[in-house]
Amino acid sequence: MTSWLVLGASLSAVISVDRTPAAADCPSAERLAAGVEAIVGSSLEGNGQSRAMQVHVHFTRRREGYGAEVRLSGAREGERVLGDNGQSCDALADAVAVTVALLFDPAIQSPAVQPSPPLKLHSAAIGVWLGGRLGLGLGLVGESTWLAGGAIGATFGPRTWLELGAATSGSYAHAFGRGRVEVRLRYAEVSGFRSFTPGAFQLGPALSVLAGATAGAGQGFASTRSATLAYIALAGGARAQLRLGRKLLLSARTLAVLPLQKQVFSVGYGGEAYRSSRLSVLAELGLAVEIW
Repeated sequence: MTSWLVLGASLSAVISVDRTPAAADCPSAERLAAGVEAIVGSSLEGNGQSRAMQVHVHFTRRREGYGAEVRLSGAREGERVLGDNGQSCDALADAVAVTVALLFDPAIQSPAVQPSPPLKLHSAAIGVWLGGRLGLGLGLVGESTWLAGGAIGATFGPRTWLELGAATSGSYAHAFGRGRVEVRLRYAEVSGFRSFTPGAFQLGPALSVLAGATAGAGQGFASTRSATLAYIALAGGARAQLRLGRKLLLSARTLAVLPLQKQVFSVGYGGEAYRSSRLSVLAELGLAVEIW
């Protein structure tokens, strides 16, 4: 859920609040602004420091407690991450109000509104996710085929992901002479994702390095054998994902894949039965669960 509060008719300052469903008890933009004004001692509407400034606060909740990412943009820019392991969002809300008030007026002092002892500034939390993927590969084995695999990933803050995964494609039979050559791809993958936004819905660029083997097996020939060729590729595209509660994540991505070497399977002296595509595409849906 997201709420916005516009301070002043000229939109000179904007406070926005984004809360995950588990952090619904954290303050809205209106409540946060009221707390900031109580600390500053005046309306933000007339505060000179608030002109041309925008503050966005993203509240989350995990097993270890509540978290808040405070981002300042406009005339001044900055970012701060706070956390509290209390049972409610009250202490963190007070700390965020103090932080925002200091952004508008660094000279203020508010000993009456202090965070509870568990509150601490910390670096962005790391989360570990385990998930599966299912999709379609276009040109990975010469033609379209299904893809299936899994990955273990780590989040570094609310917007950065790194994953280690593996996948296999379905086989595709390329007709050649009186027989055919079946081609299948298996690969491991290291991928990264950076979201444009820290909210429940995220969208941004994704990059991957793929390494594995393309296997080919002939059928219907007088004398055939199987063979494998090393496969290395770079991939880039876009990824979107949506948190489904605190533990589940639904994702979708589309990547353009550029192999770093040409692959050719031949049968005897009859010529090429398979030649790899110069560029291919993979599109996948994924479902992951947070395990730590």
